[in-house]
Amino acid sequence: MIPKLVSGKERAQEMVSFLLRNTCEKMMECQEDLNRCFIDYAKTFDRVNQETLIGVLAKARIQSHERRLIFEIYWNQSAKVKLTSGTTQVLMIQRGVRQGCILSPSLFNLCSEYLLQEAISEKSGLLINGVNINNIRYADDTTSGSIGSHR
Repeated sequence: MIPKLVSGKERAQEMVSFLLRNTCEKMMECQEDLNRCFIDYAKTFDRVNQETLIGVLAKARIQSHERRLIFEIYWNQSAKVKLTSGTTQVLMIQRGVRQGCILSPSLFNLCSEYLLQEAISEKSGLLINGVNINNIRYADDTTSGSIGSHR
């Protein structure tokens, strides 16, 4: 479900820059319109809907015992806020994935990939060596789009 990406921060940044520049140049050569939408998610990990994520994990064929383990780690969370006058009552955390957890980026990517597949038509994008490129992502930044004024 998750597409192959270039590993390493610098390599990924170089690849994204190359793809964007190359796409623009090709469209200018072909005199085609290029429509792009740039998305920068705000508070990325805090916004993951837990119900959606559980459904996405099932659709990704993550085994039920592994889904249960993730559920226990992420959805039985609570916190207290430390104040100068003491601490608050226990607060149940009902959305998001854990900051600093090694699993969180993968869970976010899985969820975001599912949502992008739902939102972006397979027919939009640019065909490069038989592969349809309709979005480019780096961390929590995404660009998606289509070619031509008809899309």
